[in-house]
Amino acid sequence: DNALVGGETLADTLRAGKAVALELSGVGTINDAETAQRLIGVLTANASYQRAGSGETAQSLLIQLQNGLTLQMAVNGERLLACGTWACPEFFEAFQEALQ
Repeated sequence: DNALVGGETLADTLRAGKAVALELSGVGTINDAETAQRLIGVLTANASYQRAGSGETAQSLLIQLQNGLTLQMAVNGERLLACGTWACPEFFEAFQEALQ
């Protein structure tokens, strides 16, 4: 319930590779690698750590990486849950804009 050590950020937990696609369940999918990477940049630059715990959610963000792995983060409103709870309304706004 307390995965962060010292001054770690969400960017530290997402360093697994370059994003090539994003899927936000119930919202849509971004299949353009450049757009996916830009959105990850918005997320890592703006995510604000809220707390160690997570909570219940039925929505998820799948981050497909160039190396074939897919990372999953739980989503609750404008909060992402992975290694703690992170608020990032800017990411969700940018994701919606990218779908249009």
